[in-house]
Amino acid sequence: MKKKGILFIVLFVMSIILYPFGVSAGSKIDPTDSKGNYSTECQKNTAGTTATCYVALTVDEGSTVNSFTFKATLKNLVYSGVREQNSWNVEAQDNGETVEFKVSKAGGLSGGKEIVARMTYTVPNVGEDCSIVIDGYQPDNEEPTENPKCKVEDGKYYCENGEECTKEEYDEKCTTPTENPQTGSFVPYAVIIAGVAVAGGLYFLTKKNKIYHM
Repeated sequence: MKKKGILFIVLFVMSIILYPFGVSAGSKIDPTDSKGNYSTECQKNTAGTTATCYVALTVDEGSTVNSFTFKATLKNLVYSGVREQNSWNVEAQDNGETVEFKVSKAGGLSGGKEIVARMTYTVPNVGEDCSIVIDGYQPDNEEPTENPKCKVEDGKYYCENGEECTKEEYDEKCTTPTENPQTGSFVPYAVIIAGVAVAGGLYFLTKKNKIYHM
């Protein structure tokens, strides 16, 4: 039983050492002012006035968002309408206290920040607490757009910046002793040696414990 436990530890340590870590792309929306700066105007307003709320989409590098949905929940407010921004198509469904939006654009947004909608609303009753909360963001198709890096595809070489390069440049900037040029992935010798050392040490402890118990 103890031997199986130590074997599990060895496999777990090796999986951590050899696992190819990466950064996952993502996106979000925020209430902003007309310049795209974060603003709480969508949450606060003076009673008896008409206000404007901008909504901005932020997409991480390496990702593209073509369409998404979100909702605005109103408290003591009346939704007036929405205007499209930066060529985004915006459809709105007013359900009273909640307004649901569907936003889309041909080509979408690939890495960066852009205002997508301008929403207006009014406060009908003076003196009543009012607020608007924007949430429920859901991208319909968040797709990776990162170019191949240190990779060979269809006979073409791509260097570490994702741009096509010559074989000589590829060998200079990307090739390591254990690299596979068809996948672009590699495991440095130092990492392999460290993994073997850990596994060997645990194996030695296992054998030592076995000898002591004989």
